[in-house]
Amino acid sequence: MLIGEGIRPETARAIRSIALAQPKVRDVGRVLSMYVGPDDVLVTMDLDFDDGTAAADAGAAIAAVERQVRERYPMIKRLFIEAGAAPAQQRWSRPDSTQAPADRQ
Repeated sequence: MLIGEGIRPETARAIRSIALAQPKVRDVGRVLSMYVGPDDVLVTMDLDFDDGTAAADAGAAIAAVERQVRERYPMIKRLFIEAGAAPAQQRWSRPDSTQAPADRQ
């Protein structure tokens, strides 16, 4: 991999699936990534939680996503997850979608 390059689309989809498998996670914004070193990847994503989700439940879901992603992909050293609604233009229509949002095509 080249520094500045993103992770493979199938890896991003797998990370997205990990997040969507958590209780109370309604949607996941685009998974953005960049290699910052040979074995050092930065990943960011937004998680949208069900209405009324308690902060403790959201925190537990985020911690579970972080743990599972790091166990499966040890090269991801910097993982930033933001709780809240992902902007509509960054949402993908379904968990297995391989197409970019309509406004990005």
